Amino acid sequence: MKPNSDFHASLQRLFTYCQSQAWSGYDPYDGLNSQLFRSLHIGGRWCRLGFTQLVKRLPLNPRGLFGISKGLNPKGLSLFLNGCLTLYRLTHEEKYALLCQHFLQLLKELSCKGYSGFCWGYNFDWQSRYFFLPQGTPTAVNTVFVANALLNFYETLGEEEALPMARSACEFLLHDLHRWEGEEEICFSYTPLDSLQVYNANILAAQLLCRVHRLCGERPLLEVAKKATRFVMKNQNQNGSWFYGKQSSQNWVDGHHTGFILVALHDIITSTGDALLTTYLQAGLDFYRQQLFHPDGIPKYYPQSLFPIDVHCAAQGIITHVRLRTLGSDYLAFGQKVARWTIDHMQDRKGYFYYRKGRFLLCKIPYMRWSQAWMFYALSELISALKDEGERL
Repeated sequence: MKPNSDFHASLQRLFTYCQSQAWSGYDPYDGLNSQLFRSLHIGGRWCRLGFTQLVKRLPLNPRGLFGISKGLNPKGLSLFLNGCLTLYRLTHEEKYALLCQHFLQLLKELSCKGYSGFCWGYNFDWQSRYFFLPQGTPTAVNTVFVANALLNFYETLGEEEALPMARSACEFLLHDLHRWEGEEEICFSYTPLDSLQVYNANILAAQLLCRVHRLCGERPLLEVAKKATRFVMKNQNQNGSWFYGKQSSQNWVDGHHTGFILVALHDIITSTGDALLTTYLQAGLDFYRQQLFHPDGIPKYYPQSLFPIDVHCAAQGIITHVRLRTLGSDYLAFGQKVARWTIDHMQDRKGYFYYRKGRFLLCKIPYMRWSQAWMFYALSELISALKDEGERL
């Protein structure tokens, strides 16, 4: 049994496109990089938020007119690093190993300075509904994704520099983020600038601390991770879902953040052997499959509506079903179904993936982090899983 050739062909088209762009591109949230907007000297949260959303929601790409340049995104680079590590493991082609070294160097250069450890943020100013994040301000989520890619580099190719960098990222989580603490629970803030309680960010931090503990044997990291995990499990909804965050204004459920939580929770169970967490995981998985996917493999952004169909939810759907395939007899097959639908309906002939399909409009803007990096990672994970399963049969 060989990996499906359609997935290989899709991934190679995507690889060729991303390499032709030097792994640099636009982002849905990069509106505040606009030279035009900056020249107007308009301040205030609502102006920044409004302009960001305007640029994000236009079906045609206005960035050239607005003076927004392409850029390198650390999270995107970490996903490309993951994908190239997988492709090197599968093919042993030197070009993938060389790219991994290239991405490592870029990630070192793009790390945020002045914090307790290695950490990473976005390559653009970002105005959310809750706070303003200047370009280069580190976040828990970006830092965890990069640190995990570094650990994959260490475990796959023995890159000695990668492990201490990832271990250093734990110092950022522990010392630079705000935290809410109960007697047996902890919630880390999303960034050093806020005190929000965001469930996917908190369990991602817990997952990294667990993984570094497993590699380095530092018990205090595990104790903090257990408390952060406990906070997220305590806030699981009765139907198995998780809201985005603790505040009433964050009471929505979406596909990609739910996938983040499930994969992180599965990794924590694998690292700790804590079988008591499997009840939460199974409830979350049941909700995820039943409410966030159409039976044909079409990913849903929100459970209450088929549209918008977002490529990030598709990519995370592939990753989640592949990574958790031992928990369901049809999970790997369903991951393939999601991948086939996404390739058939959202991949351009030039190789890149479209951003989002609405009820009436298809946004074809080729975002590098949101779309290409996530699909690159997802397809490499799928191909690797199919090879592993084939060898097992």
